Amino acid sequence: MAEFTQEQHWEALASIASGAVTKCQERDDSTGGGIFKSLYRTGFITGENLSGINHFSLYDIELTTDGRKCLAAFSADA
Repeated sequence: MAEFTQEQHWEALASIASGAVTKCQERDDSTGGGIFKSLYRTGFITGENLSGINHFSLYDIELTTDGRKCLAAFSADA
């Protein structure tokens, strides 16, 4: 699985409209990447939202309720 720098996470996240994600939840991520919060998936988040990033899926994301960007991680689709 490809690994991405925090800067790349932010770049990808910046391609999503600010405030697109309004519902998030935290969970213990036992699959790795424990520094990240779990994404609560909504219809706003699809591959089409991630312009310029192909064959990757949104793995973890957290946005505050006012739309500020937090952390995101992306993993390659199998």
